[in-house]
Amino acid sequence: MALLHSLSSPLLHAAPPSHTFLHRVLRWRTALIIRELELEIDALAAGRSHTARLKRLMAKKEAVGSAFNQLRLARQRAAASRAGAGAAAGSTRAEATVATG
Repeated sequence: MALLHSLSSPLLHAAPPSHTFLHRVLRWRTALIIRELELEIDALAAGRSHTARLKRLMAKKEAVGSAFNQLRLARQRAAASRAGAGAAAGSTRAEATVATG
């Protein structure tokens, strides 16, 4: 078997020996694809630390967003409660004014 070896990476690809033109062309296309894959693998390896940091930051963002939503909901409930208590107190005053007047 003929071995194609890239100088930039230790990846090896085994290709069967062939004497036809088509197989030679396909072998070189395979070598080009391997080189492209090597570049992608290197890029992914270089981005691992960024990916890990991004995952941590996204988890923090979700936690902060959840806390914010809980606080917003509590504020809305408190405002609705105050509005309901104020409306009830206002109607009681109006009834008292009508009864005494």
